[in-house]
Amino acid sequence: MSSSPAPSGGRIKEPQTLVAEATSLLAHDLNNQLALLLANHEFLDESLREIEGLDPEIVDTLSITQASLQHMMALVRNITDIARMEDPGVRATPVATDVTRLVRGVMREHRPLHDRGAVQIQVDCPDVLRAEIDPLLLKRITHNMVANARRFVDKGGKVRVSVLVSDAEATAGASAGRPGGLVLVLSVANSGPGIPPERRDNLFEKYRVSADGRVSRGMGLYFCRLACEAHGGTLALSEDADFTTIFTARLPAGHRAA
Repeated sequence: MSSSPAPSGGRIKEPQTLVAEATSLLAHDLNNQLALLLANHEFLDESLREIEGLDPEIVDTLSITQASLQHMMALVRNITDIARMEDPGVRATPVATDVTRLVRGVMREHRPLHDRGAVQIQVDCPDVLRAEIDPLLLKRITHNMVANARRFVDKGGKVRVSVLVSDAEATAGASAGRPGGLVLVLSVANSGPGIPPERRDNLFEKYRVSADGRVSRGMGLYFCRLACEAHGGTLALSEDADFTTIFTARLPAGHRAA
């Protein structure tokens, strides 16, 4: 009995590899189409907002749709990036980065959160803040954390985004703690509802098992954890008197100039 010929490389691919490649191609095509939809939507949004007396319900619908498109794009990107980030050999590529511009740019993309008026947003970021960081990963971490806060904050609640650079020695939990090292501290908080205690143990895992045994995926926070670890940093959950949920990423950010 003859067997089927092997591919030209001489090695038959495992089913898991074929599925991963097909998923990556599908995600790539979906991302391109979503990017086109978002660009067209932004054009319509800017054009319609120039009309005086526009029905507020139309403005609200535009904002919600734009936020949904951004969330879908983040989900698709997470699918492809997680497969790459799970490789233990993948590391961040730090370069001198204008952190202020990056963070404020992300917040502009999440403008619908503010436009709806249902959530109070506070952004604490110095006018000038530069750090040795991987800008693409930092942008994705910020996007995911802000999107997560937006999804789970109550109507009329608050979201706070803060970023600063601190000495490594004074930053608890930073894994970069070399003498003279700096740490970028990015914190995104929302006023609730809070995360139940039973969900906190596996919050940053790819798969989460609920109390009733159901399994769910946690792509956004799982990606953030992988991206932080690729920097040699950490991701942690905390809370305070004003915010029931605070996610804080601590990333090595170079050394202070002499």
